[in-house]
Amino acid sequence: MTRAQIEATVLACYDRVSDPAAGRKLDLDWILQNIPGVERAWYRMRDYLWRLWLVQGDGLETTSHHLHEYVRMAQQLGFGRVMLIVDYAQRVPLPPTVGGVELTEAQRINLVMRGLKGIGMKLGVPILAVAAADAEGLRQRRIHVEDLWGPATVQYEPDVALILNRDLLDGATDERWVRLAIEKNRHGPGEVEFRHRLNGAYYCFSPKGERIAADESFQIERVKLRERQNATQIGREDH
Repeated sequence: MTRAQIEATVLACYDRVSDPAAGRKLDLDWILQNIPGVERAWYRMRDYLWRLWLVQGDGLETTSHHLHEYVRMAQQLGFGRVMLIVDYAQRVPLPPTVGGVELTEAQRINLVMRGLKGIGMKLGVPILAVAAADAEGLRQRRIHVEDLWGPATVQYEPDVALILNRDLLDGATDERWVRLAIEKNRHGPGEVEFRHRLNGAYYCFSPKGERIAADESFQIERVKLRERQNATQIGREDH
């Protein structure tokens, strides 16, 4: 099933209500019966739904302290293996500052990244955090870990950095392709890329990918990007 199919069925469910005064109520049973395959998927998901906590964060209230408490609550309930997924890291808010101290954007993101790393270290859990690219990286339409939005902490704190980019094959055929690059890995190989077919309607990649040869890898241009950034940093220090 695709998102378009689900949305169309939900709208059809709302349209079934003939009396506007009754309100627009979602009939889950009707939806399960009218989307092919969704009933089977729903019952499969019910087997693990109690272990999957989906929390809609608040842009002002869901600070790293709240994330810490969610993880701690799960551990206290007896979940032995807990993983925290954050979407996305640079938008995690900070608690109200004491004394009205005004932080820059870079200082705020720095504290957020350190806070997430602290949760992982203190509670012993892996953290998967989605990260946004900065404006310059988006203009280039080719993202590397050096293009992530924020200070150097964004690049330094993670143990592993996985970067997604559109592949050169994307658009050349009827299929869509992406490159998955391991650009940083403290405990294994890094600067390697794989090509995967993208099933965009289903929000997933083909699990079978192929490794991209070093001479065709986007990591070649990443070396040049690092050289430019190092030269810029040296120039700033000289002044």
